Amino acid sequence: MNQFKDEMKEIADSITENALIAMNENNYSRFSEDFDEKMKNVLNEVKYQETIPEIKDEIGNYISKELVSATRNDQFTIVIYKAKFTEPIDVYVKNILSENNGKYYISGFLLLPKCP
Repeated sequence: MNQFKDEMKEIADSITENALIAMNENNYSRFSEDFDEKMKNVLNEVKYQETIPEIKDEIGNYISKELVSATRNDQFTIVIYKAKFTEPIDVYVKNILSENNGKYYISGFLLLPKCP
């Protein structure tokens, strides 16, 4: 692994793990605790309840993840994980992170099924 990817793994693993476990628990408060303000508005609790249960019906519960890549642009760090869920479908987790005063926040969170 390169140094940047190693550094981001340290930072992003716990943030991403927390969000995925919170999905298993259907716990919006825990799921959103690392969101930045914009993300809290985009994916508020009502929107979460409208979308996440339907996604979980298709992919099941989160089991594990493996970091695939970490890249940075001017504003964001994008980490992508290959994640294993209880349903036999490959899912990629794209977590878009922003930094503010040395702390990382989730600015975007996508679950992407692997296209055949």
